[in-house]
Amino acid sequence: MRRCAAPITHIAVKNPAIDAAELHGKYIILDLLAEDAAGRHYTIEMQVRRYRAWSPVAR
Repeated sequence: MRRCAAPITHIAVKNPAIDAAELHGKYIILDLLAEDAAGRHYTIEMQVRRYRAWSPVAR
């Protein structure tokens, strides 16, 4: 968490070409580049893991 920090002003996806087959897999990794109002740059890795319990099929 970035308390008392300059707000993020720009975000770019570093790997925008995610294969459609990956969307149905177990997890997805998305790399983001962010810049705040002070000009600082951040590299952010976002991971999403699918669990069977979250799937409508499992209900």
